[in-house]
Amino acid sequence: MTATKEAITITTADLARAVQSAAQFAAKKSPKEALLCVKLQVTDNGLEVTATDGAMAARFPLTSPDLAESFAPDERPTLCLPADHLSNLLSKVTAETTHLVPGDLRVTVLAGQGEFEVLGCHPDDFPDAFREVPPVVATVQASALAEALQRASIAASKEPTRFAINGIRIEIEDGKITCIGTDGRRLAIADAPCNTMQPATCVVPITAVRNIIRVLAQADGTSVGLHIDSQRVVVQTEIATVSVQLLEDRFPDWGQVVPEDCPASLNMDRALLFEAVDRVAVACGKDVPEVSLDVDDHGGLSISTESSAGSGGEAIKAEVEGEPECVTVNPAFLLDALRAADGEQVKVDLVDGKSPMLWGLGDGFRYVLVPITGG
Repeated sequence: MTATKEAITITTADLARAVQSAAQFAAKKSPKEALLCVKLQVTDNGLEVTATDGAMAARFPLTSPDLAESFAPDERPTLCLPADHLSNLLSKVTAETTHLVPGDLRVTVLAGQGEFEVLGCHPDDFPDAFREVPPVVATVQASALAEALQRASIAASKEPTRFAINGIRIEIEDGKITCIGTDGRRLAIADAPCNTMQPATCVVPITAVRNIIRVLAQADGTSVGLHIDSQRVVVQTEIATVSVQLLEDRFPDWGQVVPEDCPASLNMDRALLFEAVDRVAVACGKDVPEVSLDVDDHGGLSISTESSAGSGGEAIKAEVEGEPECVTVNPAFLLDALRAADGEQVKVDLVDGKSPMLWGLGDGFRYVLVPITGG
């Protein structure tokens, strides 16, 4: 990146990437114009691109000593421009560098032979989402945290009215981060090793979790700092800092749902089970998606369904312990879990045909699934 005295001059690819990433955190609709914008601010280290919808915010730094030195400290410009408009414009720019020429509220964008004028809002209207950062409670590898959040998310409630479970609960203690998601019919529990500074718990909105996972994907291979207090969680990576307003912690006592001392179990090849359930599920009726899992006469696992739309069945090899009862499950819920797993083998522990069953899906990944009983 370089700069002239009159304008911010920056590599187009770097600016576009930062603006497009930040735009994911801007509001899509709001009476407050600043929440629809990204803020571009020249700092001691270069340029910061920030966006917020009021509940979550993200700041993406672009390091450039030349840019910082090209402005006197008290003359460094701050721009506030529509997020979607600027993101779309930069995605179509082919010039290597882009020049941003500040006006009052209008900013002239010079790129190659193109000249564009963008109307923004006053930077003073933009909220300061990073005024105070909570204390750091843990550090963790970005990929490990992303995987744990992704796995827990498959079971999280997507219904906005179910406030207590419309998020991921995070528990940090004794060198481990546990991420938990549930919609009342299934429960996903995923662990990630970490360096713990102090124990902490919080519930992060599922919409914010998706954006955090995107940022963590960009920070793969690096360590991440987690900062938590009673109001916010701040995820600090080398490429971005994300701040999220927490949900009120009314998350259910999930530990009571996890079955213990199960008298029966099945061990199976994950890929074979996934493929069999996926095929049998095609025969399910649209109104009542159900497949039954039962031990057949040969000691294998029979996967079957019968509905008004038709019927189907398939058997795979399984290692059986105890005397498992037949259970009926939603195939989509089971496929979600098997898709998120990474081990070759999976194990399910069963109490009976009506109680929650516990799936072991590899290191640090458990999944509790409630059977369909028809009652």
